[in-house]
Amino acid sequence: MPRAERPAWPTVAVIGAGAIGAFLAARFSTLTDVLVITRPQWVQQLREEGLELRGFMPGHFMPRVDTWSPDLQLPPSGYVFVTVKAYHLREVLTLLKAYLNPEHQIVLCQNGLGIAELAREILPDHAIIRAACWLGVTREGPTRARVTGVGHVELATSDPARTDLAPLESLFEAASVPARRGPRVSETEWKKTLSNIGINLIGALMEAPNGVILEHDELLRVSRMLLDEARLVAAAEGVILDEEDLDAVSALIATTRHNINSTLQDIRRGNRTEARYLNGAVIRLGQVHGIPTPVNETVYLLLRAAEKIRINIES
Repeated sequence: MPRAERPAWPTVAVIGAGAIGAFLAARFSTLTDVLVITRPQWVQQLREEGLELRGFMPGHFMPRVDTWSPDLQLPPSGYVFVTVKAYHLREVLTLLKAYLNPEHQIVLCQNGLGIAELAREILPDHAIIRAACWLGVTREGPTRARVTGVGHVELATSDPARTDLAPLESLFEAASVPARRGPRVSETEWKKTLSNIGINLIGALMEAPNGVILEHDELLRVSRMLLDEARLVAAAEGVILDEEDLDAVSALIATTRHNINSTLQDIRRGNRTEARYLNGAVIRLGQVHGIPTPVNETVYLLLRAAEKIRINIES
């Protein structure tokens, strides 16, 4: 019996080699050609050592690696995964625009609200796909990441007539990452960001894994108040979040109780956090709609103070 041919998967470029970028580049490199675009100081080490995943789905992977330069060439078609932090997104998309052609599909993997809207502003002529990633990954160095669990990725596009999500779903599934399709970009963003709103800033301020919220009734109450305010703002934005969505956050805390969330990871590394795209976005949108968000504002201000104290961020 003739051997079945392997599918011809699209090529992949991954912008950013942080936790999510490293994980996706590693997994996709088992299927297709992958180009990682990262900071100049990491290029040589990544070329020599490759990427190592530890924990769940361990392995050693050797994608191609390059950095921004006039000579940089993306694959002529395929997916461009943008995995940089939300606060770098505008800068990176503006830079990326010069390297793109109409055959590229942009996949946004950031935490936060307003991500797809920002991308459409900068790249109005390109297919934009929003990827909400429920993935437990911690970066342990320029070439290493630890995977504590793989939930799923939800994909959505604001232009379904132009963008077929089925090939991307299949690519994720072949890389052993469950994928599902979301109904709308706004709903996908809100449902993923809801967990970050109810978890991240609390864990960062307590300097503790996610499970600390379940261990103290006071923190559980604060988390629920954050979510209740966010739900009111989401409704004003046309996204209805029900009790099941809020219960899903509690379930996520339980299943990721030992995880260090991305906001706390940033604080510990001396980096800026994505808080302004999480609870900060709830506050801004609440002001637009005349909805008070005092608990989100209090927690957000405390986190901003922690940034200034711990990592000397002033703006």
